[in-house]
Amino acid sequence: MIAEKTFFGEKINTSEEFLKDLRNRVDTVYATQMEEEQELPRLAYLVSALIGLKSRLNRVCGTV
Repeated sequence: MIAEKTFFGEKINTSEEFLKDLRNRVDTVYATQMEEEQELPRLAYLVSALIGLKSRLNRVCGTV
């Protein structure tokens, strides 16, 4: 977890902290998108957020 930080910029020291931060990010994306009225922008935002989360997991797990 070298150089991983939470959404708020705090250093992540354990895998539990990383998973909690990941859960918080997913919850935030979900809550934000449920407020959107137009389906196409909502879908585009969700796809972008999932790609970002996938990239972060790959970086932490050491996969490409």
